[in-house]
Amino acid sequence: MRRPFYLQICCLLALSAVSCSSMGHKTIPRDQFDYNTAISNSWKEQMLLNMVRLRYGEAPMFVDVSTIIAQYSLEGELALTGGLNTSFLGDDTLSLGGRGRWYERPTVTYAPRIGRKFTRSILTPPPPSAIFLLLQGGWPVDLVLGLNLRSINGVSKTLPDRRPNPAFFRVLDAFTRLQDAGDMVVRQELRDRQLITHISFQDPEPDPEFQAALSVLQQQLRLPNDAEEFEVVFGRLPAKENEIAVLTASILEMLIELGIYFEVPPEHVTAGWTKPTSSLTSEDLSWRPPIRVKATKERPERVFVAVKNRGYWFWIDETDFRSKSRFSFLMILLNLAESGEEAAGPAVTITTGSQ
Repeated sequence: MRRPFYLQICCLLALSAVSCSSMGHKTIPRDQFDYNTAISNSWKEQMLLNMVRLRYGEAPMFVDVSTIIAQYSLEGELALTGGLNTSFLGDDTLSLGGRGRWYERPTVTYAPRIGRKFTRSILTPPPPSAIFLLLQGGWPVDLVLGLNLRSINGVSKTLPDRRPNPAFFRVLDAFTRLQDAGDMVVRQELRDRQLITHISFQDPEPDPEFQAALSVLQQQLRLPNDAEEFEVVFGRLPAKENEIAVLTASILEMLIELGIYFEVPPEHVTAGWTKPTSSLTSEDLSWRPPIRVKATKERPERVFVAVKNRGYWFWIDETDFRSKSRFSFLMILLNLAESGEEAAGPAVTITTGSQ
């Protein structure tokens, strides 16, 4: 008769032990992964949406997730009542009750990226020292120089009719071959509080491949044959023989330039909402558009990033590595841009929760 009584006591003790265990640390691995994935996907979608907006002549708008605070609450109640029967009739009594609640209340703060510093950072072309330092860090030439340069020693990226300039891409190909062979060296020095960048082409045992690539640079960029090192400066044309002058493009210019290759629905062009997709070609048959963004009515299943605008899905294919790498590189450049004054704009805090 008393076995149920002892059984209920054991259940009560077991529940008490569970309620005393800590649960906070167990949420860390899950939350870090989930929030990281959510913010990454949202940042990609925001980037593509702003590029689509620029494609349609609208101003971009960037909103950052500044803080995330995840709050958890576990509440439990247990009630135990009982009575002992001292008579010969009847049994002992015991009643056990309880309830529990689990709350999750993440608080997310959003802040728009506005202000003089941020605006200036996306409108101002980066200095040559920053661009060539990326090359020394191992970034591919066609990615860094192909996106960041407007011209090098007077050789423009595009011809007067806006078609790609074959001479410019021959220069990029020569730089690529020298970089892949480890024959291109970039060094920097501080002179009069300014960072000066030097570039040299060195091969302990010059081979035909090295000589061919160096010859292309000497011919296309009009470099002296006897110079061993060149100073990289900002400008359209060099002022000295041992200089390589480059005109770099701002982040906003790069976003607009890539946008002309986005596919757009024909009816949007007919309605005057945007311009036709660029059909520019090059005499160099190996030239390809730097990025490919498709526009379809239905959202495809396998995408790297996709956003909906004006009734169409604009997206990058998951298998299009060339487009993905350029898109991701722009995101890195934008993340390096100054965020501006902290009090430049309002912050929006949203509490979302579940129980």
